[in-house]
Amino acid sequence: MLLLAALLPAHADPLLDRVVARAGDPTREPGLAFTFEVGETARAHRWDIPGQKAEVRWTDKDGTACTVVVPVPYTGQDPLQQQAWAYFTNDQYWLLAPSKWKDPGVRVTATGNDLTITFEAVGLTPGDRYVAHIDPVTADVVGWDYVLESGKTGAWTWAPPTAVGGLHLSLARTSPERTIRFTGVTSAPMPLGPPGGACK
Repeated sequence: MLLLAALLPAHADPLLDRVVARAGDPTREPGLAFTFEVGETARAHRWDIPGQKAEVRWTDKDGTACTVVVPVPYTGQDPLQQQAWAYFTNDQYWLLAPSKWKDPGVRVTATGNDLTITFEAVGLTPGDRYVAHIDPVTADVVGWDYVLESGKTGAWTWAPPTAVGGLHLSLARTSPERTIRFTGVTSAPMPLGPPGGACK
């Protein structure tokens, strides 16, 4: 029995398998566009999935508008591209989280209809911990609670998913204080030029 357990995949829980299958695999899409909106913040993303690049557009509080193309993943030292990569990493995780729970370095445990997600030295904030609440019939995420690496906590209700290409995506997440929305969500080719960018 010990040998059999050692041979089982790290993510063998049937609830997790159903959640990931329901969410879909974004890497199979030709490209993905979306805008992350919360309060006065709006960041527009275009992800060239086969080209492994993302374009991020945002406006700083002083009115400075930035458009940056960054490799996915980005490991360089350019401050502007680092900022774009941080925004893209945060915003696409909020949109695509269930699709990423079998990624290398992600650890998921199931308790009833809840999945607890932790990370082993992956992502920009590996100390984050999420508990996702799952509808046992549809395998959709209906909400999550978290404790972030920073110590910040939160609890969010997820809107029912919308079909986008081969994905099923919740396009609104609501907490007692605010709502995060995703608008302009499209699956289509998003060819991008070379990495770089500017603010003006």
